[in-house]
Amino acid sequence: MSVSNSSNSCYVEKDIFNALVEGKFSSVREYDKSFYYCQIEFNVINNKSLDNKTRQLIYDIFHKVLSMHLLNGRDLFTIDEDKVFVLSYLPDEKKIMDVVNHLAISVYNKFKNNISLSYSFVKYPFETTDYLEVPFLLQEKKVTYKIDDSLNYSFTNEEDEQTFFNKNENDLFEAIHTLLQRLKLHDKYLLKHSLAVAQCVIYFSQELSLPKIGQKNLIIASLIHDVGYLNLNFDRENTGKLTPEEWMQIKCHPYIATNIILPPFPVFNDCLDIIKDHHEYIDGSGYPLGKKSTDISIYSQVLSISDTYTAVREDRPHRRALRFDEIIDIFIKSAGIKWNENLVTMFLATIADTEFRHKINDPNFDAITQFIDNIIQY
Repeated sequence: MSVSNSSNSCYVEKDIFNALVEGKFSSVREYDKSFYYCQIEFNVINNKSLDNKTRQLIYDIFHKVLSMHLLNGRDLFTIDEDKVFVLSYLPDEKKIMDVVNHLAISVYNKFKNNISLSYSFVKYPFETTDYLEVPFLLQEKKVTYKIDDSLNYSFTNEEDEQTFFNKNENDLFEAIHTLLQRLKLHDKYLLKHSLAVAQCVIYFSQELSLPKIGQKNLIIASLIHDVGYLNLNFDRENTGKLTPEEWMQIKCHPYIATNIILPPFPVFNDCLDIIKDHHEYIDGSGYPLGKKSTDISIYSQVLSISDTYTAVREDRPHRRALRFDEIIDIFIKSAGIKWNENLVTMFLATIADTEFRHKINDPNFDAITQFIDNIIQY
């Protein structure tokens, strides 16, 4: 069975397609280029056999439609028996569904209700970075395409959920709550840690007398600074040493947060730069970009300092919580290297207060959001 080809086609043979896709999933460089991996399956109604002529007509339809919609030179597709696999850099799910819709209309126009389509797709790296996990995700998300008299398509539950989020994206606390719930389901430690960092940020930013608008953005950023971890495909509670691939995923989490997870929520736009740089250090040793000195805002440094302090005083599977004297030593040695020396001096003066240390032992989400609410007018 042959598939039409031309110089401007995105079609490649199955073996080549599989090798290229596996390479993209395994390369950390691809984190700056999110893409969709799609599977579209066609079946004859009533389980009748598919003759060669009909199969060839379907192949031709898929080739024509996909070559028209996909991005030449970047997107790829291949055909394997009754399945079509697509790798696409189209910008969002709506564009992907436009392609599926066009395919369904074309198949329907040719075969009416005699051929059914099902589809599913996975977004990299938002849903997974593990190539071996993709077939299972595609099977879980598989949806039978429903065509009514006007040839419209119905959305999956995930899309209905996203529509709900979009309707509420102008509500700051609804958006914060949504992301914190996701963190809780993904990793309970992350939720506890994020609340503790926010509590620490509140008191430290007050000690620094930062502008109210800056405090607001900083506290909001501290609550959601680790949402990039939602994309990790390995267990952070594992006591074993991280593999190079796992470490690269860790280093990508600020980028994933600010470029993939948070952009659908416009209420966080003023917080993105703070979050993006919260693991950058003034000597250039941080990540993901290795920024230096004044390229890192005071707000990102305040978040970074608070994040570090909160993390090292907590017991983790791979290490014990540090003693107070050990924590002090870390910050003294990092002054002028990781963070601005004056900021570190101010922070050391702040944590010298026993009451301050006690306040962030039991962070309270309601108290934090009430504080934000009190300065939201700024």
